[in-house]
Amino acid sequence: DLIPNSTPIKGGVVVFKYPSGASHAALIERIMGDKMVISESNYYPCEKSKRTISFGDKNIHGFLTP
Repeated sequence: DLIPNSTPIKGGVVVFKYPSGASHAALIERIMGDKMVISESNYYPCEKSKRTISFGDKNIHGFLTP
């Protein structure tokens, strides 16, 4: 299990925990007010992707600093 240990920063990691019990982590590339751009792999099977999400996303478990 990934245990959050920080606040969100560029270059940090956002940790997700979904209702199914699955966990996921993504790199924070940019912070824009109440949103962040993240880079991740396997959100869509076998693909690398970027997306913009809100800090209010209900699946965010916390943040890690590498």
